[in-house]
Amino acid sequence: MFRESYSSEYSYQVTISAERSLDNVTLILPLPSWNGNSPIGEAILQEEGYGFPDDWKCSLVEIDGAVMLQISADRIVPTYRNLITPTPIRPGETPPPTPEIITSTEYSEATPVLIPIEFGVSLRDVEEINTRDPLGNEPVLSPKRNLTLAEEPYDTPTPPGGVSVSSYYTFESPFSAAYACDPETLVTIDISHQGGNSWWVLGWSGNSFRESVSITLIGPDPGWQYGTGSLRTGEGRYR
Repeated sequence: MFRESYSSEYSYQVTISAERSLDNVTLILPLPSWNGNSPIGEAILQEEGYGFPDDWKCSLVEIDGAVMLQISADRIVPTYRNLITPTPIRPGETPPPTPEIITSTEYSEATPVLIPIEFGVSLRDVEEINTRDPLGNEPVLSPKRNLTLAEEPYDTPTPPGGVSVSSYYTFESPFSAAYACDPETLVTIDISHQGGNSWWVLGWSGNSFRESVSITLIGPDPGWQYGTGSLRTGEGRYR
């Protein structure tokens, strides 16, 4: 059962929240890469990802020996919608009508909720992932600087019947952003990446590493700036 059910997967997701419209956009974002290769990046070029707007142009660029994702777009326009509050329903009550969704390209009292752009790639059925020590062995978000082994901000549960081998790191990664916008425009970019192995032996089990990096930009043409990130390795069960 262990061998038949064993599988490994990478997942990469980017979330972009722009409060106002951006024009003539060029973004360069961290990608998982290793030894100058990025399977996630290649999958994006093969249009195997999800959530990428049709009018975006994606390419790969090499920065400091790492592969990064370059996105070009004539315009990125925000989407706002109305606030929908869930209504509790007691047993026997008739559900209320489905709320109408109202959208707009600008913030207003009627449409206060900003809907972020989310896109990414999942790679399944890859070779077994070294989740205990991915640094130097697996594609991880790159480039990194100031990689520091740090104290966990919260306790990681030890797997039942096992010993925790998890480690926690902090780091910084570069972002490049060029676009025209109003001076007060706020843009937030969040990137997450993880790799994991899973199997079934009288129940699902597995192990993983996960990392994320984020940055907030203000105004037009922010240029190169560094986002803050964290990496957790060795989570889960190891046989």
